Amino acid sequence: MIESLSTLSYSNAEKLAWQFLLAARNLLEAPDARHAPFLTFDRQMQRVVASEVLSDNSCLWLDSNDQWCRSPQIPAIFHAMFDLYLPVLGGTDKSLRTVAHLGQSIDAQIAARSGDSFYVTGEENRKHLHCLRALSDAVIVGAGTAMADNPQLTTRAVAGKNPVRVVIDSQARIHQPLGIFDDGQAKTILIHQSSADLGERALAFGPQLKNEQGSSSHQVERWVVPNTDEQLNVQAIIDLLAERGLQRLFIEGGGITVSRFYRADVLDRLHIAVAPLLAGKGIGALQLPGIDVLADAHRPPFAMYQMGEDILWDFDVSVAKSDTGLAGDAEMATDARGTLPKPQPSVKRIF
Repeated sequence: MIESLSTLSYSNAEKLAWQFLLAARNLLEAPDARHAPFLTFDRQMQRVVASEVLSDNSCLWLDSNDQWCRSPQIPAIFHAMFDLYLPVLGGTDKSLRTVAHLGQSIDAQIAARSGDSFYVTGEENRKHLHCLRALSDAVIVGAGTAMADNPQLTTRAVAGKNPVRVVIDSQARIHQPLGIFDDGQAKTILIHQSSADLGERALAFGPQLKNEQGSSSHQVERWVVPNTDEQLNVQAIIDLLAERGLQRLFIEGGGITVSRFYRADVLDRLHIAVAPLLAGKGIGALQLPGIDVLADAHRPPFAMYQMGEDILWDFDVSVAKSDTGLAGDAEMATDARGTLPKPQPSVKRIF
């Protein structure tokens, strides 16, 4: 079967690779994932299935150390998509996974000075956003992004279920109606600081949605997290979401929100998509404190992926989350400011 994958067109191979990734997500959510950890494509059933035994037709599986493995005979698009998206999923240990994404011009602007961001990156990178949503439990945006873009935050461009939509509205600034409040597509959570004045606003509103257990609740809920010196408490938000079973988090924007999560050292991966355009002075991407000498710059391990005309940089920033200051993977282990493995210059094509 694996040999026959080489005859697939690029488009069909891409679609099949995505089926494997969705199956991997389902496998991790199964209570008996260790019972059937080998994934293969069943031609008769026309879907990816889990098996109890490793066979010549197995393409992706979890080993005894909870590490993802794949057959070396799979097409290049399988390798590229597995490398990019499996770190978002993690393993069966149910540990928290956080990934953030920004799309920017070459001169590091995510929008024009007017706030217009339609669109910085191309269609292929926007499809990538939908893939990240489909692999995540929750997608997170800031209030500014929600009000400016009125995003749907669904997975309409790819197969996969919609994530919970989380809007960080620290001071309860959002007053206008948004589509994510009444579209019936997925749950929406508004996060407020404890100092926010909610007045007479309802703590739950919008249409009733049924969950997987069959019970109903309002589409929108307000959650309150503690303040930290009048600043957004990123860790408190993560802890609250994790307590509610939302373990895989995707911070989609905007620049201020992604920067806050990055500065809090809570990210595993940082995706930055660079589009071939020059915007001039506009709205900046990452907003970080400056350094005096470049030797102090953070140079995390990375990989590059071509998405249409855009180049996606996939940074492994999990080193900052480690208590020891070292990344978990021995090949990637590095001090945040010390000697780093030489980056691989090849660019892998996706989409």
